Amino acid sequence: MNIARALVLDPKLLVLDEPVSALDKSVQAQVLNLLQDLKAERALTYVFISHDLNVIEYVSGRVLVMYLGEVVETGTADALAQSPKHPYTQALFASAPSLDPDHRMERPPLAGDPPNPIDPPSGCRFRTRCAFAMPRCAQARQHMRMGRAAIFVSLALSICVAPLAAHAQQPAGPPPQIQAAQTFLMTWGSQKWDELKAVAADTVTVKVGPGTYTLQPAAQKSDVQLTLPFRGLSTVRTDGKITGVKVDEMALKMGDKEMRGPGMVDLKEENGAFRVTGVSATSTPQ
Repeated sequence: MNIARALVLDPKLLVLDEPVSALDKSVQAQVLNLLQDLKAERALTYVFISHDLNVIEYVSGRVLVMYLGEVVETGTADALAQSPKHPYTQALFASAPSLDPDHRMERPPLAGDPPNPIDPPSGCRFRTRCAFAMPRCAQARQHMRMGRAAIFVSLALSICVAPLAAHAQQPAGPPPQIQAAQTFLMTWGSQKWDELKAVAADTVTVKVGPGTYTLQPAAQKSDVQLTLPFRGLSTVRTDGKITGVKVDEMALKMGDKEMRGPGMVDLKEENGAFRVTGVSATSTPQ
């Protein structure tokens, strides 16, 4: 009935705010398929607002991810699902529950509570919960330039814009060495082996206190497991050359024993790109 009412005046754009969130899965699938058919038949554009990442990926052509009323990342649905760049987007996908009992989430991907939206933090609004926040993040926020067809909806949710929405320019990301370490830690912690191979050496030596372990992405083998989240990344230079990234806090699990504390990700530059060759951690038992 609500869909029919919305179509009476033959609109070109529909704003759908959580249209299937209260439906069971079978009815939800029917409604989503109906919306897809109507979009094709009537050349409609949808602004689709949802918490459900699976629904977002199914319905959307282009996705805008928002935190505390501001866009933090935008891209095609496939690109964001396969390689999210912003820490908040990564946390959203990392929070999806796994059906594999061996890969259950043991810690939430984000710590802390969202700030008051009436009085948000200065600079980047996500910095108070971001593992990669730097002092400059409190001074100025990165701006995204959107085309005139783009629509902003002030919600700290994922917002999906159909293909007719304007393309957006991504904000500049972290330096390549920080990006490499961040990708390594996120993919190691979530055991995304194919993505891990792209940023790690064939064998990564992991030192935790007096113990030495190995990580082999191609063999999908890890003697020690990184537990998400981690916090605070900063570049380490030796004689002016980038040699690694310091991690303020990380948690490593060996069997039923977990250690937490600061760590180091060792990097080697190859053809202008950084690869992880080792990890060391000075941790205390939890």
